[in-house]
Amino acid sequence: GVAPNAKTIQSGLYPLASTYYLYIKQDHIPKLPELSYLLMESVSEAAQLQDGYLPKAGLTPMSKDEFSKVRRSAWQMKPMSAPD
Repeated sequence: GVAPNAKTIQSGLYPLASTYYLYIKQDHIPKLPELSYLLMESVSEAAQLQDGYLPKAGLTPMSKDEFSKVRRSAWQMKPMSAPD
């Protein structure tokens, strides 16, 4: 079997890993501005990097490349597309 670690989880090789998504409907942001703060915090370095609070809580952080791509899309409020 494949051992669970950051590399096997990030690469998709570990079969029991799950990806979590945060979906925010753009139409709701003007009505609930807190949603944009939630989105920005979820893609912050304080949350996502190796020493961030999400990894400290047991979640495996995104790879640096994935983090950069996701963070850029979030800052642009770019609609999500289906994962590859």
